[in-house]
Parts: sequence; structure tokens; C-alpha cells
Amino acid sequence: MKKLLKILNQGNLCLMLGLVMLSCLGSDEDGSNGYSELKMNLTATASEDNIHEGVVHAGGMLIKDFGLDLRDLSIGYFSEAGINAGFDRLETLTFSEGKDAYSGPHFKLVEDGNLQSNLLGEKNAPNGLYQEVTFQLGNSTGSGIAHSLDLEGNFEGKTVKIWTENTGWLKASAINVNAYAVYTNSELTLVVDFQKLFEGLDISLAQDGNGDGKIEIGPNNLDGNQSLLLIFEQNLQAAFHLQQ
Repeated sequence: MKKLLKILNQGNLCLMLGLVMLSCLGSDEDGSNGYSELKMNLTATASEDNIHEGVVHAGGMLIKDFGLDLRDLSIGYFSEAGINAGFDRLETLTFSEGKDAYSGPHFKLVEDGNLQSNLLGEKNAPNGLYQEVTFQLGNSTGSGIAHSLDLEGNFEGKTVKIWTENTGWLKASAINVNAYAVYTNSELTLVVDFQKLFEGLDISLAQDGNGDGKIEIGPNNLDGNQSLLLIFEQNLQAAFHLQQ
């Protein structure tokens, strides 16, 4: 119980009201029998200052395309039943298992310069307080090279491509509150924040080492931009958050 009290104490009024509504719900059309339909989405975000005429700019670049492979996603939550029984154990709801759990393994977050939203799936989920998601970057193969994430854009008239083979586990937590109350049909969104993804990444330092007219920042280090790739990969964990 101490853990649950800690969650509530660190949260805000909206979270506390959510708990009250959970306890008073009973059985109705939405959330009957202690379950609600939960949709999980995936998108990216940028500040208004970084969106010009509908096109995304980040890190000094005009972002043309951005996609990633995502698999094995699960959500950590405190169930309504557990809360009412006095338990404070974080439970897990699995949204996908393995590469083929989604209709397509590769999701576009920016296409032709425009932000995109993706539906990852729908689940009949236990009512409760949803706190975090964990997931793994997968691998798709483009031009014979395994990519888990790829980004392409333009910087001062030059094409820039950033990609990674990183297949590590990542975690995204609720933003501004400690958890989101799900007591009726709801949506949660996994968000990539471009500002955090490009934090400390100075694209002006990138070079076209092999002189092919394209600046490449990737694990093959063709252009000698390994230090920039390391910054980009280190930013991945902080760039994801969960919102309702």
C-alpha cells in the first residue's frame, strides 16, 4: 500500500479524481465487469516553432521521413481490482508478442515531411491506473541492411540519413502525472519527442566523408560521424513518453 500512496502523493488532482472514479464506477456500458477497450497509438511530436507550413524541422534539419520497428510492447498498470483489494503491485498487460503481432512491423512517424499517427492495437484491458510502457525496437531490412530506426531529411541543401541497428529495450512513462486512469474506453499514445531526440546533436558537425553527396550517420560509419550516432542513440530513451 505504501507504493500506491507514493504514486498518489506524487501525482496531481486529476490522478486522485481518477482513483475516486475507479472506485465508484460499478458496472455500466463502458468499463463493465472491470474492463474497458484500450487503444494504443504511436506518433511523434514537435513544438509549434519547429513545424513550418506543416513540415517538421528538428536539429536544424527539415525532416522528410522517419520510421521505426516496434515489437513486444507491454503496459505496466495498477488494476482497479488490486487497488480495491489493497494491493499495490504493478501488473503487466501485453500488447504484442513477437515481430508479427502488428499488421506491419515498420511504422511511419513522419512521411513526406508530415507527422503521422499509427494505431498499434486495441485490447480489452483491466480498469486501473496505467503508468508506463516497455517495448523493443525491431529490425527491418532495407537495401540489405538491418534498420530498427531510420530518419531522412535535409540540412543546408544536403540529404542527411540517420539510422540505427539498436534493438534494445526502452521504457516510456506517463508525462506530467504518475499514471493515467483507465475506467472507460480510452486511448494511450506512445510519443517520440523530436526536441529530446535531437538534444545535443549538432548536425552542422556532420560530414560527407566518402563524398557521395549524402551525409550518413549510421553504425557503418561510412562518413565518419560515429560520435553523432552515439549522441542520437543515447537520446532514444529520453525521447519517448506516454500520454493520454
